[in-house]
Amino acid sequence: MFRRLFVSLKAALGIDQIHTEYYSWRSRTTSPVAQIDLVIERADRLINLCEVKYSEFPYVLTSREDLRIRQRAASFVTETATRCGIHPTLITTHAPCDNSHTALFPNVVTMDDLFR
Repeated sequence: MFRRLFVSLKAALGIDQIHTEYYSWRSRTTSPVAQIDLVIERADRLINLCEVKYSEFPYVLTSREDLRIRQRAASFVTETATRCGIHPTLITTHAPCDNSHTALFPNVVTMDDLFR
């Protein structure tokens, strides 16, 4: 089931023709512990850091959550010493509410995108 969903996710991101590896990630050195829900490492030397949010209504990204996501990404880059480009990606049930913080996610995938 996850494999089929991952194929749909790659298609929604427009990376279905690129070889990828995927996993979740948890920091070992930062406090509080940082966690990335889904990391997609791509053969084109880019990484999608995916934040997965479930909401019955359009997701509202707050300034506090914006800061936490940025800190998680910084922890990932520091601990892994990656030299790849980072693409923050939001996977959510509905399109997020547009506000000043949604620019953090240039890539947004909704449930509709996954089940087309």
